[in-house]
Amino acid sequence: MRNLLLSETALTRWLGAIASLAFASGPVQAQTAEPIDLPAIVVQGETATSPVRGYIASRSATATKTDTPIIETPQSVSVVTRDQIEAQGARGVGEALRYTAGVVPEWRGVAAGNFGAAIGSVMIRGYGVDGYWDGLKIPAIGTYGAPAPDLYLMDRIDVLKGPSSVLFGQATPGGALNLVSKRPTAEKLREVTASIDSNGRALAGFDIGGPVDPQGQWSYRVTGLGVTGETQVDHTREGRFAIAPSITWRPTSDTRLTVLGSYQHDPEIGFYDALPAIGTAVRNPLGRIPKGFYAGEPSFDRFDRKYASLAYLFEHRFNEVLTIRQNLRYVRSEFSWDAVQLSALAANRRTVNRYALMSRAEGYGLSLDNQAELNFDTGPLKHKLLMGVDYLRSDFTNSMATGMAGPIDLFAPVYGTGAIRFPAVPQTNTSQISEQFGFYAQDQIRLGKLIGLFGGRFDRAESDTLNRNTSVTTRQSDHASTGRAGLLYLFDNGLAPYVSYSESFQPTSGTDFFGAPFKPRTGQQWEAGLKYQPAGFRGLFTLAAFDITEQNRTTPDLAHTCGATGNARGCGNFNIQIGEAHSRGVEAEAKVEITPELNLIAAYTYLDARIRRSDGGDLGMRLTNSPRHSASAWLDYTFRSGPLTGLGLGAGVRHVGASPSNTLNTLNYFEAPAATLVDAALRYDFGASMPQLAGLQLKVNVQNLLDKTYAASCGGTSLDAGYCFGGQRRTVTASLTYRW
Repeated sequence: MRNLLLSETALTRWLGAIASLAFASGPVQAQTAEPIDLPAIVVQGETATSPVRGYIASRSATATKTDTPIIETPQSVSVVTRDQIEAQGARGVGEALRYTAGVVPEWRGVAAGNFGAAIGSVMIRGYGVDGYWDGLKIPAIGTYGAPAPDLYLMDRIDVLKGPSSVLFGQATPGGALNLVSKRPTAEKLREVTASIDSNGRALAGFDIGGPVDPQGQWSYRVTGLGVTGETQVDHTREGRFAIAPSITWRPTSDTRLTVLGSYQHDPEIGFYDALPAIGTAVRNPLGRIPKGFYAGEPSFDRFDRKYASLAYLFEHRFNEVLTIRQNLRYVRSEFSWDAVQLSALAANRRTVNRYALMSRAEGYGLSLDNQAELNFDTGPLKHKLLMGVDYLRSDFTNSMATGMAGPIDLFAPVYGTGAIRFPAVPQTNTSQISEQFGFYAQDQIRLGKLIGLFGGRFDRAESDTLNRNTSVTTRQSDHASTGRAGLLYLFDNGLAPYVSYSESFQPTSGTDFFGAPFKPRTGQQWEAGLKYQPAGFRGLFTLAAFDITEQNRTTPDLAHTCGATGNARGCGNFNIQIGEAHSRGVEAEAKVEITPELNLIAAYTYLDARIRRSDGGDLGMRLTNSPRHSASAWLDYTFRSGPLTGLGLGAGVRHVGASPSNTLNTLNYFEAPAATLVDAALRYDFGASMPQLAGLQLKVNVQNLLDKTYAASCGGTSLDAGYCFGGQRRTVTASLTYRW
């Protein structure tokens, strides 16, 4: 594949043509007598990546890779806007997704934190999700080294629900999260902000940008922040320093190049462990687990992650028919983590057995996406045809070792008393190079009010993994073809019923008993729904019913385990790919600007996700972290007249149903109990009543207002050996922001 990429192919000729166009565009503008006003128009009119006023985004590119109205997209898409993020006081990706239908946003609870594997702790429709950054996949660099860009650097989060391999290649059946970066603005932007919460976590940030020259050809933006402070867990701290400069060049109204830089250092991650299930999911007869209990070792535990990213987004419009784009991101990441963590609670219900963990990762990832969009008619049919070639590569080293650590008392912990020992050679010590090369085509066809979406893709994925302990290299090569089709009818009154089908594939590492490599997991989704965008006021209502099947899941190979008869090849813990999971449900979501002062968000999800085929004892069991019912509602009101002018109030309720802890047989099954949580917000715009203080705003956000103790999720082979991720306790955050 590497030789293919370097050879004289259509891809390299395309890259050369784009470079020639970029250099040729400058002199054309030099001959233009009148200034170009288009940048200001882009800001004022909403696009798929521009800032959104309020809670309701009307356009997205995540589901189609083209700037398409959400009402015209025959698949479920939700958007969390910057205004919603700020109104609800969300500090991380998981917190921002709490009021989104179909999403379990924080199954790791505070253990994922705002700094941990935030995207890795999100589930959609019963499955994990893939993370994208400005439409380019976030590379996996080792076990924990993937970049986790801070939410303050983002303008919005797009959530695509269901399989998405047609556009992105290897992906889970659950869906995709696309983080959209803050980008240069054509209007002057100045913001400074500071906040502190009830745990002592302090943040300071700035966001500045605007045009560079009077003609608006150049614009810039620089966003940065620093975070430091304690968490709700004893002996833990969070620390982050990030800066994201960007610049846009628009030499003509048809050509745009945006360069996005980012550097982030996370010297402290906060809490990244679990609690015993006894005392969290069920009552401990010795009493409640103390608030703030920490199972680690303060003198040993350390965390450090650094990453740098450089990306560009290029677009050139030749004419009304043809537009080409090239998007690229390069990420370099370094990661190290030492920790002592919970193993199991002893039979006396107070001694916590522990183990030690040491993890290192270093490497880079490269994502490249080339697109050609053609808009044309064939008789009564209007086409928006997208053709693309994309490439993904990651190259990293990864080592991880687990060792011994002494126990600790759950109710009276004493630290530093036991020796921590690791094996001489780490259990995982690999160097891996992975590549994906894909070709895709998609046609959005309109016939009057009828809209069709049809797409297909071919992928080839390869990986070479060197075991540095044994000097053995394992090669895996997979290829897959995926498709998607959808139909939607847009009525004049704003109703849009639709039906769609989409597919996914995901490579699976390992081999079976006979040494044959595992096939990729595959997924298929049928979805039918109704969208409504009223003409009389701002609002977007969505209702969707879905049915997802995932094949080629690995399950225990009972015919070739120790003790099986007639086995001449030996025995061991082998797996076989006959497993199948099935997820079906209904989602409803509403985002409504009832009046300019009053906004409402409401969401409900019913989910039935189960193991459909298996050779193990999990047949028929529900998938982990998949509550059957979840619901949320958020109401926000701003006084725009009278003595309370400038005051804003917000309140929300979110309910998460009981969630399975594992997919084991019924003898070992237990659940994380259901939880209902309340959030609240208060803000005051000083400029509304005092013009001399225009731009100054004070906010107070309270998460988990009633301070409910709950388990975000649980796991483990049994209740005695089980663990749970604790949820966020009541957290009060006060912030002061000044914009001018």
